[in-house]
Amino acid sequence: MHGRSNSFALFDTADLSSQTGWAAVVYSAVPYLGVLFIPIAVAVSVVGLLRGRGGSGKSHNGKFLIASLLLLGIQLYLWWLLYIARDLPQNF
Repeated sequence: MHGRSNSFALFDTADLSSQTGWAAVVYSAVPYLGVLFIPIAVAVSVVGLLRGRGGSGKSHNGKFLIASLLLLGIQLYLWWLLYIARDLPQNF
């Protein structure tokens, strides 16, 4: 039972900003379309960090901020690939 509480600790928060941040991070993982949710994930995570009272909610928001910035890099890379894909056949 102890292992279960640690593995599901992410979903047990009652903090609304943590839950909203998690949802935005999950939606931002969708390739190409997810770039629309990254600003929401970053904004909610930053607000949660600033307004957090410590504890698990604040650490979750920090993790969500890092995840959303990582996903931003991945999304930008995918958009860059989409942009240069049309020029690749001309180069070969």
